[in-house]
Amino acid sequence: MASSAAQYEWHVAGDGAIGMALAYRLHHHDERVVLLSRERQDDPAELLYEPFGESVVKWSCPTMHQPEGCSIQRLLVTTKAYSVMEVIERWSPVLQAGARVYFLQNGAGFLPDDALPASAVPLFVVNGGFTAFRAERRHVVQTSMKPVWIGNEAGAPVPTTASVEADLRVLDKVGFHARWTADIARYRWEKICINAIVNAQAVIHETTNGGLLENDQARLDIRSMCDELDPLLAAMSIDLSVDHLHEATIALLRATATNVSSTLQDYRRGSTRHELDRINLVLLEQARSLGIDMPVHEDVHARVTGLFDRGNRG
Repeated sequence: MASSAAQYEWHVAGDGAIGMALAYRLHHHDERVVLLSRERQDDPAELLYEPFGESVVKWSCPTMHQPEGCSIQRLLVTTKAYSVMEVIERWSPVLQAGARVYFLQNGAGFLPDDALPASAVPLFVVNGGFTAFRAERRHVVQTSMKPVWIGNEAGAPVPTTASVEADLRVLDKVGFHARWTADIARYRWEKICINAIVNAQAVIHETTNGGLLENDQARLDIRSMCDELDPLLAAMSIDLSVDHLHEATIALLRATATNVSSTLQDYRRGSTRHELDRINLVLLEQARSLGIDMPVHEDVHARVTGLFDRGNRG
């Protein structure tokens, strides 16, 4: 029997590893959660969750793919950046007044100013430590649950409403360790820089994150890409040193050594869609607008987009 659309307090859009891991964590702590998907799925869907190498947990997750009869007060958008507007166009008509919409995307430029109803509260999440991967289509393995950063575009020093503050308490309780920050812009640009490096290099060398650490050329390229970002970050007044950026990139690769980057997954599937335009191209457009040359990043972007084009034609 289909689930009642009106009974849920948390709506998670996206059935990738992060979306399914978040849905499980909420469910495990007795929060009422439903997983939103583009296409009809079994309702409930039988999913597997594996926390840190412990025994696999089998659980039943309510699912929904159409908004009829639905009313959303908390929407967690966990899709890739290129799918954000598909989610918003489908589900924004059923957002309650004051609904909180949390965007977990890497990148920028995926949310037009007028995309959400005026009463909605958009919030940006920089996920630097809640990591998971799909061992199989419906089997998620959680690899870490370190703090994540949440803020709004205005850089408010504290959560903007009591409802947002309450949401953060719940997310922290379930293991999505949410921390509010007035400096979300810096965290977002750091994440964009790291992903521009890691995702592109993973495709070029066709390897796991950990495999990049074992590849001498990849390590040199990572250092070069970090160094080249120095004048851009300074011109943008982003307080982020390239040494910190390099250390953070290497730390991420170590922490997610067995992970296959999402861009490499897209490439291996022969997908016509990828996140390069919302990550790598965003950096290049910023540099071009400021008159800053970034030949290494230009070359890497051209190489990876070329690989996608040739793979898709083949």
